[in-house]
Amino acid sequence: MPILTVAIAVAIGILLLLRKARFHYERLPKIPYASGAQFGEVAIIVPERNERVLQSFPEDMVVLVDDHSEDRAAEIARRTPEAEWLLFVDARTQYARVFLPSLMQYAVDENLETVGVLLRQEATTLSEKILLPYGLALRFTGEKALPANAPCLLVKRQVYLQMGTASGVRARMTRAEDMGSIRPHGFEPIRFSLPSVLAALLLASWLPMLALLILSGYTRQAMIFGLLPSVILFPWYRGPATLFAPLAIYLYLWNALRTRTSA
Repeated sequence: MPILTVAIAVAIGILLLLRKARFHYERLPKIPYASGAQFGEVAIIVPERNERVLQSFPEDMVVLVDDHSEDRAAEIARRTPEAEWLLFVDARTQYARVFLPSLMQYAVDENLETVGVLLRQEATTLSEKILLPYGLALRFTGEKALPANAPCLLVKRQVYLQMGTASGVRARMTRAEDMGSIRPHGFEPIRFSLPSVLAALLLASWLPMLALLILSGYTRQAMIFGLLPSVILFPWYRGPATLFAPLAIYLYLWNALRTRTSA
């Protein structure tokens, strides 16, 4: 098969998978602001102590689970009968003051028992600015990959006790976005669906394919193909960092392999 035909097929595959990812992402409902909302008792469960999290919520609502154990969280849920809702948050995340009332109002208005929240990612280092948008794009190529990774989960206490653990609840949760900001530490290995893995492999073939086009004399086509990652991934970067998209492809793959090897 001619090199040019293969390059076109790779480009179409990448385009279709990442367009699918963007479609999934844009379908997420947004949480409307509701700073003055009234809501029932909430127990905010945090896996470890973190001052940013503690400053985000009323102190009397926060419960620390030092051992990161879901069993410990379930024990706390049984001992807090006055709390109608449980909010599980990541200890590395900080929230706007309007987050909790807005989230509660959203759950009530939509008549929801569970809400999984995808938080707005706030990159602070150069590596995060390069890798986080790319990682998010990969996650959304497989729509079912997100619920297992939602860093914030709101659930009615009774539903949580019926389902057993937060893992059981995630199977039935509704997703929403955003009004929080997460400051990640490190990057998770790729634990995605088949479309996500396929997208990662297709994107990883970009550099070898570019080299083959150049060596085969397809100079003009190579110039167009060379822009492919930055153009297709621009909606995820939305800024100058999109120029680093080709670098993100290989750094993310290397980090995923390194993390899996050391696990």
